[in-house]
Amino acid sequence: MEHLRARAANSLRDLEDTVVALLAAAPNGLTNIDVTTTLGLHSDHLGNHRNYLSWSILGRLMRAGRVRGEKDEKGKMRYFSNE
Repeated sequence: MEHLRARAANSLRDLEDTVVALLAAAPNGLTNIDVTTTLGLHSDHLGNHRNYLSWSILGRLMRAGRVRGEKDEKGKMRYFSNE
């Protein structure tokens, strides 16, 4: 089981690095749906589109200080790379 846990940790790290690289290439920042659509990370729960995966990744990256969120003039959260 430990090898599966390590595999999952590596995959999560790859996803996080990919999101940071995407945000670094977007000087005006991106919304959660932009990240979700660009990387094909759409997810659902019981048939309802919630995109919990991308929200979780962005939250982890913000907590780690790799990403920051800022509200735009319309009040929509945009995410930016800190790297």
